[in-house]
Amino acid sequence: MRNLLTLIFLLFDLTLSGQKITISGYVRDADTGENLIGATIQEGKNRYGSTTNVYGFYSLTLNSDSVSLIYSYVGYYRQTIHFPLRQDTLILVRMHNAMMLNEVVVSADRTDKIQESSRMSTVTIPIDQIKRLPR
Repeated sequence: MRNLLTLIFLLFDLTLSGQKITISGYVRDADTGENLIGATIQEGKNRYGSTTNVYGFYSLTLNSDSVSLIYSYVGYYRQTIHFPLRQDTLILVRMHNAMMLNEVVVSADRTDKIQESSRMSTVTIPIDQIKRLPR
């Protein structure tokens, strides 16, 4: 009887560990609420991942009992969320902008226009070099 109970608990535990759970949600800008298209979501342990679509939506199916999700997007601070994975979960992530660009100044020295300076088929050879050439 004791062996039968142990076997039942072992099978119950195996079915729970093999259970697939879906994490889905939206990734948006914290200031404007704009959808972040192409943001990456990566599970920290097994390195499974997903990206957001044009609506900022993502979906990731895992079978872990606890999860650590890493959210990243170019120009935004990376966020990590740790939580136990017990049931299908919907997560809304608001990411903060990490970059503030300063004014960009483009400057250059004036150069001659190519029409004014180019002489096609012209080669300059110093006289000393011409004198050293074999006849």
